[in-house]
Amino acid sequence: MGSVSTWVDILAGIRALYDLVKFGSDYQTGFLKYRSEIEVYREAERVSQMFYTSSGEIWTLMRDLEACGARITQGKAEDPARCLCSIFNNIKAGNSGTLPPIAHWKTIYDELGCGSEDMSDRDLREDRPMDPYEQARAARLTEADLRTIDECILSNITPQFRKTAKVVALTLRALGDRFPELTDATYCDRIKHLAAAGLIEAAGNLNRMRFSEVRRSGGMPGRESRLPI
Repeated sequence: MGSVSTWVDILAGIRALYDLVKFGSDYQTGFLKYRSEIEVYREAERVSQMFYTSSGEIWTLMRDLEACGARITQGKAEDPARCLCSIFNNIKAGNSGTLPPIAHWKTIYDELGCGSEDMSDRDLREDRPMDPYEQARAARLTEADLRTIDECILSNITPQFRKTAKVVALTLRALGDRFPELTDATYCDRIKHLAAAGLIEAAGNLNRMRFSEVRRSGGMPGRESRLPI
């Protein structure tokens, strides 16, 4: 569950990004303005009590907000609205396909047309790979850490096919406190590792977690089996 101060940063970041996309306003100036508003603080208090969000999901969201703001400011985003819409659509994907009822979010989502087919063609692309920061974090994981992660992933996989994104979300939630620095990209990488080892079966492209599924395979390890690291 994110703290009030963390949610203040997220809510302020969303509002500042919208102003940047819509009016070309300075992102940092807008962020600091919204961060000091009592309305934003009160909404952050409400949201922090209403929603459970793992530290890993919070970190990913804050990183995406900062990256989106930087790309637009530096002129590297061909379509600024798409950049913000991708954040909203990722939030929806992790919330059972619905946008959380947070102040201004639906208004911004609808105004930018984030639900349109034009904005959804991003789904044709593969998920982003781990960035250098995530790779460095993953490289520091011990064999015991990897075993804990893999066992948690396997516990979230059933004999029936389940969306890979759902397995990732459940794992993020379960291990968020123990591994707050890990993100969805890291857990996706471990799922691919387990599939390559024959411990799970995959349907679809595992590089697109929202459009692939996994289930337990006949080679599911028992109590005496060892997970490959």
